[in-house]
Amino acid sequence: MRFAKSVLAFASLCASYMVPASVPTLRPGLPLIFPDDANIETRTNAVRVFHVATCDRNPALVADRPWEGVAHVYGSVNQEPDGTWRMWYNAWSMTLVADSKDGKTWTKPIFNVHNVKGHPTNNVVFIGHHSPAVIRDPFDKDPSRRYKCVGARLVMPSFGVVDRKQTGYYAATSPDGVHWSRDRKILDCCDTVTMAQNPYTGEYLVYHKVLAPLDQRYEERRIVWVSRSMDFEHWSKPQIALAPDEIDDE
Repeated sequence: MRFAKSVLAFASLCASYMVPASVPTLRPGLPLIFPDDANIETRTNAVRVFHVATCDRNPALVADRPWEGVAHVYGSVNQEPDGTWRMWYNAWSMTLVADSKDGKTWTKPIFNVHNVKGHPTNNVVFIGHHSPAVIRDPFDKDPSRRYKCVGARLVMPSFGVVDRKQTGYYAATSPDGVHWSRDRKILDCCDTVTMAQNPYTGEYLVYHKVLAPLDQRYEERRIVWVSRSMDFEHWSKPQIALAPDEIDDE
């Protein structure tokens, strides 16, 4: 019991430094994650233990349908309200869907949203995005915008993009994660992209790669930038979130 109280007190102390000043309490059900000591004021008699990860050599997903060609998880995995895990994965310029009850065995639901390579029914839900980043948004009161996606458009024949001015990061919305609105450009340049949502404020954060000169020693490098939005319509000027340094070069 004394140990349990100590752990609880330690977690409470850490929580007080994790919560933004504008949010007085944590939202129920959200775990506290401590990847490092950045938000911990003091640490006494507590040891950080790293556990070795294991890998299942059996692939979770393979390209076994004639319309796929390849199957890349340049995408997202979210848990649906019924407990099912849904994966939005990538096959070049296409976004496809797979479902799982346990996160290990995946099935591919069939829709008739796009006719692909002569197959009117398939699991393709969007055409035109590379690296689709999908979230289910609990903050938006409009049910037609329940799902949000940001993806990249590259200069590739399969994307239907031949003019570099058309490249960039594009955003789309959906009521169900299957039927998507026409996307619109929100950021310049393009590579890969991920998106997160602040669980306290609902703010959207888009982390994306853009080639840029880092300093006088280098020419353009692939750098991760972040752009923010509170309404999914207006986005902040990108700021550097992660860049290579001398250790990476070594």
